[in-house]
Amino acid sequence: MSSIGFEKGIMQVFNASKKKFQVLFFATLMNNSTRKLSLKTEFKSWDGGEYMSLQLLKSEYNKHYQETIRNQITVS
Repeated sequence: MSSIGFEKGIMQVFNASKKKFQVLFFATLMNNSTRKLSLKTEFKSWDGGEYMSLQLLKSEYNKHYQETIRNQITVS
């Protein structure tokens, strides 16, 4: 399974906002195992806390992404 990367510019946005924002993780997967194509989107709110870093953001998002993939496999 692949992982999603983030560029360092996202941290500039976070730092400029003085941590007055909400982080929402979204993952949309396509299921084409049947004749009718379907999309499934899962999201979750995440609080990076006071010590947010690019590596932490990437790690937490990829946990959400992998969980979304596992859920799709379970349902299919």
